[in-house]
Amino acid sequence: MLIEFKVSNYRSIGEEQVLSLIPANKKGDSTDNIILKGKYKALNTIAIYGSNASGKSNLLLSMSLLDKLVHLSARSSSTSTLPYDPFLLRKDWDKKPTKFEITFIIENIKYRYGLEFSQDKIVTEWLYRKSIGREVDLFLRDGDIIDTSSAFKGNNKIIDAAIEATRANALFLSTCDMFNIEEAKVIFQWFKHFQMLDGLNTEVFNTASLWNKKDFQVKIMEYMENLDLDLIGIDISTKDFDSSELPDTLNESAKNKLIEQLSGKKSFSFYATHKIYSSLGKETKDVISWKFEDRESAGTNKAFHLSGPIIWALVNGGILIIDEIEAKLHP
Repeated sequence: MLIEFKVSNYRSIGEEQVLSLIPANKKGDSTDNIILKGKYKALNTIAIYGSNASGKSNLLLSMSLLDKLVHLSARSSSTSTLPYDPFLLRKDWDKKPTKFEITFIIENIKYRYGLEFSQDKIVTEWLYRKSIGREVDLFLRDGDIIDTSSAFKGNNKIIDAAIEATRANALFLSTCDMFNIEEAKVIFQWFKHFQMLDGLNTEVFNTASLWNKKDFQVKIMEYMENLDLDLIGIDISTKDFDSSELPDTLNESAKNKLIEQLSGKKSFSFYATHKIYSSLGKETKDVISWKFEDRESAGTNKAFHLSGPIIWALVNGGILIIDEIEAKLHP
């Protein structure tokens, strides 16, 4: 359960911005909108509104970037640079670190994890835990110095080895996960259910992969029927990439690049089925199918492609972030 996220000095965001999911104590608010985990509670859905260039997308991008850093930093090379992209509208802010901090609940235990980083190193990193009583630090990092407390769960010798192995440009938390340290694995399991989607460029892969699972197929159909789009069926065809189908107009360099990227990949085509009506508007037994992208509206295509990630999050739990969700959709 996500409680709070903070970011500063990232792209168009200068001073610290806070995204809080803690509900206000207002009478009349529906309890259906609130998740309860022991003594903690959070909103299950929020929307971010604001004018153009107000930083909405960059706030969401920073959350996605934190997720990527957690998963990938320990697996990159010692020469890799970090995705440092500071606020540039104030002098010398490009010399300050970017800061992320996230607070979340796992099994009624509250964790607060954060870091500061520049282009070539992790400047600071911290992890706190609170279950009963006061919040305790699990580890604190300042540059190359990493101090862990006795509360940090794991084998002490392995924790010491993880400290020794942590590179300047890698997160200690990520290194701990690679060393199978208990507390880090619990946190990584939470980040596993963290998804970010761009509502302007929705991907079909998640929905396509879920469609092959009967339970999800039924739920996706129910979801589409509830949108009242006049669909009576959906089907999918899968095809291996065939380089012979690339346009002849592509130059050799572009063609070779596409072949390298797409070899071994599959393409998906979705078909929508509709009823056919008589010339008098009466329903017949006949139906017709066509490709989604050929005849369905941009909004219907988007609603379908978003259905997989949305239903996956509802079934499995987790965090689903969709930027520009309203694009191409109508009330």
